[in-house]
Amino acid sequence: MSELNSKVVAGMWATRYIVSGDVAGATLLVFDYFLTLEMEISYIWKWRLGLLDVLYLITRYLPIANIVLMYKYDEVITSVPFSPTADSPSCPVIFATNGWLCLIGIALAEIVLALRTWALWGKHKHLTYFLPAIFVICWVISFVILGRYLVTLPRYPTCGQIAGDTSSFIVALILILVFEAAILGLTILHAKYNSKLHWSPIQKVIYRDGMMYYIFLLGISIVNISLLATKSFYANLLFNTERIAHSIFAGRIVLHIREEMLKEKDRYYIY
Repeated sequence: MSELNSKVVAGMWATRYIVSGDVAGATLLVFDYFLTLEMEISYIWKWRLGLLDVLYLITRYLPIANIVLMYKYDEVITSVPFSPTADSPSCPVIFATNGWLCLIGIALAEIVLALRTWALWGKHKHLTYFLPAIFVICWVISFVILGRYLVTLPRYPTCGQIAGDTSSFIVALILILVFEAAILGLTILHAKYNSKLHWSPIQKVIYRDGMMYYIFLLGISIVNISLLATKSFYANLLFNTERIAHSIFAGRIVLHIREEMLKEKDRYYIY
């Protein structure tokens, strides 16, 4: 088999796995939506909407646009023949739009989680400056890198899948990883400093969800960086999955905190 034919076959198999991964991610998002819909009605829609509620709703429902774009993109790449000259004019537009929405969605989810960490530390004045500073540094650079990467993305036989030099995009994911590690570190540090004190139910929820979710997100980020480093057809296999995971985890943290706040209010009323 020639080298070209080998690449065609590899691209076809990779496309099959990527489409399956996108379908699995969309299924997980819809499943989680129905699992938490009752909580959302009780703890978001029945409350007076504030900044956190608006961020929650955007983070919660923006992935629907990603799912639509993923479906359209998967439809295009499975319909375009695998040949050196085959392409579709809609591929670059769909790929770029989905990339921007993914990064924006992840950034908004990180804001929700950062606000949770800031509140956990009692809105400490040092964190009031540190968290926005590290967020701006990490995310502005990430957006610039994504913009430059998408502009220079070459035409590719598999219709817009990641190709060429992905080293700059790896830097963007590493910066996101750094921000997530900082938030996780602050959560662990706060738990350590308060280990000898009695944790309130809300603190227990924040520690449990924060540590568990961030460890999982760190794991996905590391896998994504590793896949990009291979520069293979599977480089963007889990990118949409990471975006959906951020939406689910950020939303669940908000809902679980609200749930515990109402329980605390009920305890106070009873006693």
